[in-house]
Amino acid sequence: MALDLQSFVERCYHVRYGEEVVCREYKNNQIKMPVHLSLGEELWCALLAEACPGARYFGTYRSHGLFLALSKDPEPFFREMLSLPSSPSKGRAGSMHLFLPEKGLVWTSAVVGSTISLAVGDALANAMQGNLQGLSVCHFGDGAMTAGTFWESLNFSKLKKLNILFVVADNGLAIHNQSHSGFDLDRLAKAFDLPIFEDSEGRAWSTEAGYSQFTKFLSQPGPKVFRYRYHRMKQHVGVVEDYDLGYRHRPEDPFQSDSLKSVSQTFDQWLGLEHHQELKLKIQKACDQSYESLLKELPC
Repeated sequence: MALDLQSFVERCYHVRYGEEVVCREYKNNQIKMPVHLSLGEELWCALLAEACPGARYFGTYRSHGLFLALSKDPEPFFREMLSLPSSPSKGRAGSMHLFLPEKGLVWTSAVVGSTISLAVGDALANAMQGNLQGLSVCHFGDGAMTAGTFWESLNFSKLKKLNILFVVADNGLAIHNQSHSGFDLDRLAKAFDLPIFEDSEGRAWSTEAGYSQFTKFLSQPGPKVFRYRYHRMKQHVGVVEDYDLGYRHRPEDPFQSDSLKSVSQTFDQWLGLEHHQELKLKIQKACDQSYESLLKELPC
């Protein structure tokens, strides 16, 4: 299965421009909740949405990227950000408990590691119902690997041969500190006899061979672990940069600093320069207009 290049690019820009609207508008106090942004994760959220059609996803408090990549529609996202009764949760979910079942996003939660066991239950249900092609995708930060539920879920999934993908989003940080929870995945793979795929440079999507390797990895039966490393572009919670706090620095490498911006020329080659620019402007405009139109639904 080849990567649908246009769809992949569209998903990336829905995440980027949706989050940029949140950043721009947050100061106006119509978004009345803490936000954990997915800026920096666009490529991998789009990859998961493209490579796992029909999967059921479970996420964390930082799941804007999954929501926007799966939906390719800013409207339900902004309805949640504005707590509108017309949102998927009827205005109750906020930023950290997003869901969109019709697009495969079953649940997200603010409690670290709490959706891991839910995803395992979903995978177990697939197995019990004979749905051998059904894939459950559990998306969590590297800090959740320190929780008991991760190890118990991994062990149970292996024991029951469940078709589940554990996705570790590793930004190398523990809020305002450097993270030291990065487990040796080679040892993990050996201990549980698991297939592992790691990506920090985009090899899973940037070439036909790389994407083929990734989809072959996904097609293996039983549980598997995918870890991607990315740079969190904003503060842990909020919409501003925080390099001035001194606990981290802006990466010098362009891909690490802003991975989506750095691959713009690759997208030019894929889609053609003119079509790529038109697509960017179209999605940016759609995000801006969607938010502006929904402001009219706020109570006076």
